[in-house]
Amino acid sequence: MKTLYILKSKYRRKLFLSFLLIFLVFAAIVSFFQYSREKIFKIEKLETSLKIYNKIIKEKIVDDKLIISGSFSVLGRIVTQMPENDLRVTIVDKSGRVLYDSFYANISAMNNHLDRREFKEAIKKGSGSNIRLSATTGINYFYFTVKYDDFFVRTALPYTEDIKNILKVNLWFIYFMIIAFLITIYLLIYVTDHFGRAISVLKDFAVKAGRNETISNDMIFEKNELGEIGFQIVNIYKKHKQTTLELRIEREKLFKHLHYSKEGIAIFTQDKKLIVSNNYFVDYINFISEENLDIDFDRIFKIEEIAELNKFLAISVLREQGKIDNHKDQTYKIRIEKNGRHYHFRAIVFDDGSFEISINDITEIETSKKMKEQMTSNIAHELKTPVAAISGFMETLLANPDIDKSKREHFIERTFKQSQRLASLITDLSVLNKIDDTGDVFTIQKVKINDILKDILFDFKEKMIEKGIVVNCDIEKEEVIEGNLFLLDAIFRNFIDNSIKYGGEGITISIKNRYNDSEYCYFNYSDNGVGVGREHLSRIFERFYRVDKGRSRILGGTGLGLSIVKHAVMFHGGNIYAKQVKEELVDDKKRGIEFVFSLKKIK
Repeated sequence: MKTLYILKSKYRRKLFLSFLLIFLVFAAIVSFFQYSREKIFKIEKLETSLKIYNKIIKEKIVDDKLIISGSFSVLGRIVTQMPENDLRVTIVDKSGRVLYDSFYANISAMNNHLDRREFKEAIKKGSGSNIRLSATTGINYFYFTVKYDDFFVRTALPYTEDIKNILKVNLWFIYFMIIAFLITIYLLIYVTDHFGRAISVLKDFAVKAGRNETISNDMIFEKNELGEIGFQIVNIYKKHKQTTLELRIEREKLFKHLHYSKEGIAIFTQDKKLIVSNNYFVDYINFISEENLDIDFDRIFKIEEIAELNKFLAISVLREQGKIDNHKDQTYKIRIEKNGRHYHFRAIVFDDGSFEISINDITEIETSKKMKEQMTSNIAHELKTPVAAISGFMETLLANPDIDKSKREHFIERTFKQSQRLASLITDLSVLNKIDDTGDVFTIQKVKINDILKDILFDFKEKMIEKGIVVNCDIEKEEVIEGNLFLLDAIFRNFIDNSIKYGGEGITISIKNRYNDSEYCYFNYSDNGVGVGREHLSRIFERFYRVDKGRSRILGGTGLGLSIVKHAVMFHGGNIYAKQVKEELVDDKKRGIEFVFSLKKIK
């Protein structure tokens, strides 16, 4: 009768069927797990028996060095002495070639065995098993293979009814699950009836609450745990409706300013009590104050850098109270610089007297601004020298039309060299800007490093012969980088050009591929020339930085070569640094410089 009562109630029927479905899923999972575990156990039991035979065969092969001799006839006597009369033994070398089979004499006609499942498992796990039809004998076997250092030993038994019975899974747990299922049905009927009534009342309440209907005070809950929970939920809901209007104003302010921004935001009450803040506000204010204000937010208003904020807030309070007639902007702004970082600090007062403080970290903007100013200054300075030289030479030629021919040619030659330097400077600046701003315009292709080096060394051949420079290049012939040919060429070309210009005569250049991994190629470039002082190493990749400004300009350098190298390396996902070569001291100075850098194989 109780079952019929439950099934007549639509909700209780759903509750009953839901619980029943959960149990059925659970029972199915347990049954499947138990069946699988039992099956694995049976297979492992049979494998353990065959493993003994494999071990005996293996020890015989090793002791008698049968792999070396190639004669396995002695194994026939051992197999016939095994307890299993129909045991089949197969020896396979590590390449998959069959060396011996106790059931098939013509082993040369047998296929490679590495594609069999039992061998694949043995390669991965050390041993493997399989049940299949033998392509050689036409009989179904249970195979078991063990991998040793130089060979495999496979034993097999015909897949007869005896073997099937050994592997047969005991199904006793199925009967246990059936009994548990019947008991569970009875328990589900009791639980559904016991809790269903209280849940039905809660459902009616939830429907009314969802429709925003009035909740009556005559809702009756049963005297049990769910009934008490339902009663408390109704009370909480009524209180919630009362406080919703009060929270709406605060919520609107919160969602207006606490979006997923890196701006530090905090909202305070009129008497400076914290309502809410985000993580960035805590980080920024701690940095400005140089104290840990995570807990004591009252100390924020004692920070020296924002002392004027207190006066601003005091005036705002008087304005709200109508004690003063001040129509100034209700926003307080200030820029703060502290320990090398720059912040924009702002406070906004709301109509209810509460206020918001926001802090923006503008360090990157300020730094970028200064860098651009410095860059502009450097460019103007670098352009001024060749332009002034060209202007001076041309002015001399124009002012002296009858000047001696040799001097005229000298001035024209100097003018041409300065124009070349000017063109190089513009070209280098263009390359750097492309890498910085529009790196995606560079074509990506597979580039052989050796091919690049051959072209570069050919271009510099005459200059190197003139200065007696020797190049030792140790790069793998097939070393390939997926990147931009122009930028990869620029890396090595700038290195070699600098060595020729500044290294001195009779030096040796070394280019090595240190090692590779799955993602990167690692290179060393060095020469044993005059080198660079340790104090310059950290700055030589800066734009327009020169170790010897006078010598660099005389030799035609733009001061951008190593900066292009660094940006080209970074474009290819790598890193670069410079160090002194560990050579003997010459004139109290170390000779040589070495660049260590990496390039990602796939851009």
